[in-house]
Amino acid sequence: MYSYSIIKPENKFCWLPTEFDVAEDGKTTIMSYINNLHPIKHAAFYPTIANIFSKFVPLLEQVLTDIVHPRPEFKVDPADYEVYELLHPDYSDSDYDDKYEEWKRSYQDVELKPLPFVAPDRPKVPYSLCGRRLQAIVKMSNIVLTPEKPEYEGGTWHVEALENERIIATGIYYYDIDNITESNLAFRESIDPLTVSYEQHREDMIDADYDIFDENGITDSLLISQPLGQVEARNGRCIVFPNIYQHRVSGFKLADPAKPGHRKIFAFFFIDPSTRIPSTEIVPPQQQEWWNESFTKAGRLAELPDLVKESIFENVDFPISLKDANGIRLELMDERKANEMGEDSPFEPYFAYCEH
Repeated sequence: MYSYSIIKPENKFCWLPTEFDVAEDGKTTIMSYINNLHPIKHAAFYPTIANIFSKFVPLLEQVLTDIVHPRPEFKVDPADYEVYELLHPDYSDSDYDDKYEEWKRSYQDVELKPLPFVAPDRPKVPYSLCGRRLQAIVKMSNIVLTPEKPEYEGGTWHVEALENERIIATGIYYYDIDNITESNLAFRESIDPLTVSYEQHREDMIDADYDIFDENGITDSLLISQPLGQVEARNGRCIVFPNIYQHRVSGFKLADPAKPGHRKIFAFFFIDPSTRIPSTEIVPPQQQEWWNESFTKAGRLAELPDLVKESIFENVDFPISLKDANGIRLELMDERKANEMGEDSPFEPYFAYCEH
């Protein structure tokens, strides 16, 4: 269904998705615990999260429909050699000057009006998720600004996760934005340099058609990535986009520098529904604190002396203590950071205007 060629594989770590059942009417039920969200202590959050997930289902169906039934590709060939040669016959210098002056005198600027826009036909059979079980990684993220730290510089270009996590799309719900300047989520895609033709020394043709000069306006080479625009973060807005585009959060700052501000989001990383990965349905909770609390209430075990309980807790290698979990988290972050740098390879190399 989906190519993960732009995402690097990883075997050591894997985010844990949660199981979601989508009924025929689109209503969602959470079928396994959410990692790091206690299913008993925080039980009140689970119906709310399920309700939010339900709102994303139609958006995800639209994204998956476009992936399964891609729209016809609009191809542009900026190199028209025959016309170019006809427009540039061989002239002597004096003849060329005369012809150029004649052209300037007779030249008239003609306004070309675009043809009416006709939307492409939508697929007759949209991709439906109703009556299916889905997997998704759940994440909450807050960016909090204060008068002492009044600005967020922005994120890096990246695609989500690694190949073994099979993330096909991302959903973001901006549920609380307060006292910050405009914040945007920008997108770009890679371009296959082998599919782009151009006439020697006419790189302006490519820039006119694809708009892929870098920000420095270089003329001897081009980045093989194309900007796709951006979406403004607004209170109550939900967006879903496929994991084939790199994206980046733009910088923002406090609107009123004397007061604190924040941007809070709820995110779902949707696993490709045509495959399955290990989830919280089969992986037990790894938090030692959860295990300790359950252990102390487990029948005869609860009758053991506290020193015996502490000795047991200290000598088991599973679940994971908070200290060990923080160390593992740093390892994971280092690998994800390395992946973000490496995954730029399909986007960042330059076109070289060599002789051909």
